[in-house]
Amino acid sequence: HVLWAAPQSLVADETRRWLAASGAFEDVLEPGSSVPPTFVLEGALAELHGDFRPGETPRAVLGLRFALVDVRGREPRVVMSREYSAETPLESTSADALVAGWNTGMRRVLAELESDLRAVPRR
Repeated sequence: HVLWAAPQSLVADETRRWLAASGAFEDVLEPGSSVPPTFVLEGALAELHGDFRPGETPRAVLGLRFALVDVRGREPRVVMSREYSAETPLESTSADALVAGWNTGMRRVLAELESDLRAVPRR
């Protein structure tokens, strides 16, 4: 069992798709776009693993850090920064169950991120 792309790329792509579909933003640009951004969302994958300790319920663990940077002024400024995490109980220790757990956790994290981004004043 392997991931077809680097986890960071998968997370970045899914985050872009989620935020574009949310309708909360005029545009969600792809990397390399020629359109100058007003805000940049920086992210880092902090944790991605399965917790299979003996005697414990197996869990898919996902941790992400995001910072929203206002790049409209002379100096970029962080307007929101937060760490997000999700631990999803698994029904088995199979690779399929682990990926399904990561997907569930990712949806929870992205819903929280979307809510937080909607609350940031963008004047």
